[in-house]
Amino acid sequence: MDPKVAILMESLECSKEEAEMLLEAAEGDIEKAMKYYNIMAKEYMGIALKVEASRISNFEAYFSILANGKNGDIKEIDGAVLFEKQEGIDITVDWEAFKEVIKNLKKDRAFDNLETTDFKNFLEKQLNPSVINSIYKEYQKGNLREVREKLEKVLSGYFSEEIDFSYNITLMSNLNLKALEEEEEKEESEAQEKKNIDIYVNVLPVVDPVKGKPVERLSLGDKIYVKIIEDKAIAEAVGKELNRTVDDIKDIAPCTLKKIEKTETGSFELEVLLQEGVIGKTIVKPEVRIKLVNPPKVEEAKNQELSPMVYVYFAIGALVIVAIIVIILILR
Repeated sequence: MDPKVAILMESLECSKEEAEMLLEAAEGDIEKAMKYYNIMAKEYMGIALKVEASRISNFEAYFSILANGKNGDIKEIDGAVLFEKQEGIDITVDWEAFKEVIKNLKKDRAFDNLETTDFKNFLEKQLNPSVINSIYKEYQKGNLREVREKLEKVLSGYFSEEIDFSYNITLMSNLNLKALEEEEEKEESEAQEKKNIDIYVNVLPVVDPVKGKPVERLSLGDKIYVKIIEDKAIAEAVGKELNRTVDDIKDIAPCTLKKIEKTETGSFELEVLLQEGVIGKTIVKPEVRIKLVNPPKVEEAKNQELSPMVYVYFAIGALVIVAIIVIILILR
């Protein structure tokens, strides 16, 4: 065997055929062959994941994971745990397309922000370099059964019930990843330019201690009520954007939750969309319950529990009836 081929096989952990092809493309130059490999080798693994656990927890999640399969490092994890099942999401598309699906899903659908964060943190902890590398190697060998078993072992640690899941893996090279990153940078730049022309105002959420939704259970897309608390000059500028008078601008306004983040102090920072180009900002304590524009209808009869005194009255009534029956029987 050519010593250079042997060196490449050992250094790159590639097959003899791959080493020979690299060496030929690099015209016998080992350093150049290694550079070619770093550019072309599909070391990165994009995982599209759908998880369901509906018997008890009514849990449905979609997550995308990007990791370096060779060294096991995770580059990013993104996804959403939904309140309601979502039909028509195809996880068999390539990872780049699935990542876009996740982005649109989080933008268009209400999802459980707290559960999403918990599940994401769980995946980051459990998918350590050793696990990622073993999944990558088994997938390269075509051992899909072993890949599924390894993923199932990881996911089962989050649930106390049986789960159903499906996955799809896309292998990518540095070249693929660089093109993807450049596209994302372009999108972020365009989004930042748009953000720079937004008007930001301070608001306070309208509180409903009884029927309101706890702030930590809010999801992006929820419709809530807020009160604008800016001074008159700013309110006047915002009023023009909202097509309202200055007197009306401080009234309660319906809006859409666009951002929710937990701060270091345990409070929650919220951003709401009052109108295109007008964003409201506020910080809320975790115990606050916020009034929804369209609160879910709950059948009171099903949720109300009987007062303990009602049972006492029932018992007394039953005893009285029994006593009357006994007296009648005695008198006979």
